[in-house]
Amino acid sequence: MLVIKRAFPLLLCMLLCAAVLPLGAAAASGPPFISLSAETAAPGEEVSVSVELTENPGLMVMQFSISYDHSALELIGAAGVGITGWNANGDNILWLGDADSSFNGTILRLNFRVKESAPAGETPVTLLCGSGEMGNHNEEAFVPLITAGSVIITGSASSGSSTGSEMSGSGDSDPSLPESGGPSAPGGASTPKIPFTDVPLSSYYFTAVAWAYENEITDGRGIDTFDPAGTCNRGEAVTFLWRAAGRPEPTSSDNVFEDVRPEDYFFKPVLWAVEKGIIFGTDETHFSPKQTCSTAHIITMIYRALGIGPDGWYQEAGDWANGSGLLNGTGLLVDPAENCPRSAMVTFLYRWSQRS
Repeated sequence: MLVIKRAFPLLLCMLLCAAVLPLGAAAASGPPFISLSAETAAPGEEVSVSVELTENPGLMVMQFSISYDHSALELIGAAGVGITGWNANGDNILWLGDADSSFNGTILRLNFRVKESAPAGETPVTLLCGSGEMGNHNEEAFVPLITAGSVIITGSASSGSSTGSEMSGSGDSDPSLPESGGPSAPGGASTPKIPFTDVPLSSYYFTAVAWAYENEITDGRGIDTFDPAGTCNRGEAVTFLWRAAGRPEPTSSDNVFEDVRPEDYFFKPVLWAVEKGIIFGTDETHFSPKQTCSTAHIITMIYRALGIGPDGWYQEAGDWANGSGLLNGTGLLVDPAENCPRSAMVTFLYRWSQRS
């Protein structure tokens, strides 16, 4: 009887907690999945891409940036379905879920108009998560796994329209971006050959991906997939930058990072980048190679690699990148809360390497 009396307050507390805890929080077991639909439209037509949420662990708040080819599509609106509120600002979406629900299904419809000049082909559309803006009833943070959708543009573009990658607003070279002495552009007048089925010829990053593939700066994440919407981590980012710079040898083999080993593909790139002041460890003994990079991280690394400013984090580097046209056509901002997709990473490096 004494044991029961002592245990009763604990049992009562557990029952009360179970009674007031929202179902969504109790069900939290892993990341949610977000997928975007593939739709078809002709130049001049409007089209709606749906955003589906599954495996919802009771998310209450999510913040996204919409990534798409601005030269082919124009975002004209967004509509929320099955949620209590949403707010669209430019290419940014704030999703607010029901406080008592773990809703699954269509949460948004992104409405686009296909531009008259848009070439035929598949144009990827995806969402880039803002870090630290997703939480459930337990105040537990989740990063959704996102599968990109697309708008498949049928028919031909209007005469005089641009095809291939959008390199800059004017097409002129930028004197603030010196030649890297690294890999060359895809050669020949014909369309470059790449094995990736998820890199459309009409995308802004097609030429950049072909350049990166031909010069062995990066391969795909599958036999025939590049994963353009996938994010870059710190190990990948410094490796891409090191290869684009011509694979320079670090001057020293001294390594203070416990999570960077000689057998790692990013070993030399990390040593080189740290020596040059391009990037630093996340603390004195860790580099954190698997940590995701934001657009602010990537732009700052390129800025420091060029030696333009003494530090360059990230407002200074962002002003330079916006002024130089490095971000043209990507639909991205220099933002520490915006994950940098692989398509943009190789595009930034390609534009850096080809200008003089």
